[in-house]
Amino acid sequence: TQRGLVKMDWEQFDKELEEIRKKNKLWQKEFDKVCEITFEARKLEKTDPLKAIQLYESIKNTKYGNFDTLGRLIILYRKTKQKEKEAECIEFKIEDLQNREYDRKEFLKTKYPEDADEIQNCYDNQTIYTTPQLVKIDFHKNIIKLKERLKIVKK
Repeated sequence: TQRGLVKMDWEQFDKELEEIRKKNKLWQKEFDKVCEITFEARKLEKTDPLKAIQLYESIKNTKYGNFDTLGRLIILYRKTKQKEKEAECIEFKIEDLQNREYDRKEFLKTKYPEDADEIQNCYDNQTIYTTPQLVKIDFHKNIIKLKERLKIVKK
């Protein structure tokens, strides 16, 4: 080989590429199925909310159905007056949001290391962090709203 060039093992490369293609195809198939069920559930929300709930429940714990699915279930459980199930979904969504916001905080700390202490402080004290591009980030806004709704549901 010439200086600075690496000899490529094309056979290994082809095997790895094929493996990636197989995983992508499987991912796409699963994702398409969740999208199909979500679309069908959305159509049924007004005419048959119990059937819509059943469909959303079938994808609630999949990799691709979680976040929007929980929001839709919360609304449908409220409309069908199923307070216990609404509370369960709210609690699950709060936990999910807390994990997402924690991850977002950690990402921002690596993206803006000069602001790491400020980001942590905003997260810890439930205040708003403003990025260098002047984007305001409130880590706890949606969590607080959900906790307020949970108090109402549990009364």
